[in-house]
Amino acid sequence: IPTFPTDTVKLLSMLATYLNLVNDEVSYDLRLTKTYAGIRTRHLQKSLAQFSEMCGSYMHGFDPSTRSNHAEVRFCTIRNENWYEPSTSPFAQYTINIVKLFQAERDLVRHIMPTVISDETFFATIERPFEAYLGTGEKIMAFFFSSPMYEVLHALDVYGYLLETDSVLASLLAPNQSQSASMAKMAGRLQAHLSKSFVALIGLLRHPFKEDTMPKQTGGVNELVSNTLTFLSYLIGYKDLLVNLFLSMGDGHWNQSASQDSPHVSHPASDPSDGLSIFQHYLRDVIDALSYTIDQGGKHMKRPTLQFVFLINNHSYLARALRDTMYAGDDESQSLGLGDLVGRSALMRIESQIERSRKGYIATWKALMSSFPAATLGPPEKLGMFNQGFDEMVRAQRAYDIFDADVRAMLVSDATDAVVPDYEMFLRQNPDKSPEFARAMKYTPRDLQRRIKGMLDD
Repeated sequence: IPTFPTDTVKLLSMLATYLNLVNDEVSYDLRLTKTYAGIRTRHLQKSLAQFSEMCGSYMHGFDPSTRSNHAEVRFCTIRNENWYEPSTSPFAQYTINIVKLFQAERDLVRHIMPTVISDETFFATIERPFEAYLGTGEKIMAFFFSSPMYEVLHALDVYGYLLETDSVLASLLAPNQSQSASMAKMAGRLQAHLSKSFVALIGLLRHPFKEDTMPKQTGGVNELVSNTLTFLSYLIGYKDLLVNLFLSMGDGHWNQSASQDSPHVSHPASDPSDGLSIFQHYLRDVIDALSYTIDQGGKHMKRPTLQFVFLINNHSYLARALRDTMYAGDDESQSLGLGDLVGRSALMRIESQIERSRKGYIATWKALMSSFPAATLGPPEKLGMFNQGFDEMVRAQRAYDIFDADVRAMLVSDATDAVVPDYEMFLRQNPDKSPEFARAMKYTPRDLQRRIKGMLDD
């Protein structure tokens, strides 16, 4: 912040002191405080105008059509470029710079103006700039309250900056109780909004998939799942701030609307008096709710095989997100990741769900050979039924969105192990050389392996 030269400050101080002394000796009021405030207020307003404009531009840059009451629609359709990046908030920059300017102005006033009128002059000078700041703050609050859930990250960042500058701003505004109360009110409203937002995320995951957010019939990773994990990866970047915030809100506050016998009510935090323990409890509940979301998504799949593919694919995505963020013990200088905070017990539960879904997936492939034991059918008829079911199964798999190479390999391996050994056994038990059997013999065991291996390549 540019400052006046020392000699200039000294001259202004001498002039102000003189004018204040002779004020009572002249026949009119010199209005020294008002004169100073009038000049410096315009300077402060001009200096801060850019930050107010930046806030307005940010809020106007959002498509009004996305600002509906359907939180899940907004959260399911977010694009990567919409995620808030830390320390980029124009209102946070506004807060930082208004504090710096007010500090510089207070020092300038104390150097120039006589002590008896310095505080009065300072408060007269910052009154309008501070009112403009509070006005922008009200607009930002309204923006947060009606924004998509991912804007919680922006609100959290602003809340952090408000707390960070609280002590300095409080000392600047201390003699003016109304201005101090306005800042405390803004921080309190923001904290209440954050608390409600954390509850809303849990509620969304426990009641997912309304009519306009149904999962696609492709078995792919659902947007609600991927976006929630992305949200959490950003959220834990504010861990130090959240530890104190969750401590003030109390353990399990996000479960208060659930009945005690609800399957969603989890065990309390290991230490309800420790903010980190409470935050970890919340993260575990989000992961459990996300797993429930995946289970509900599977129920919306129209084919049994697709249901198991959806469950395996999404739970594997969730498990990888936790496994890849378990940093503890690898590098002492590295911060805790999502997997570290949630813990291995949550990962083990998800992995057990993957194993259950794999068993179901294998069973759908084995069902293709349900005709093999039938006593009323001849070998050629059994082969014909198998061929038809196998071709339909492979054709359906080609439409699935499986981008994780490990999941693709897992599905191929499970399908191969489910079909090929039983198919080979059937051929050994039915050494039929008739023309009918030869015509029905569409695949050799090696052909089946090749078809299964390439079924997810498209």
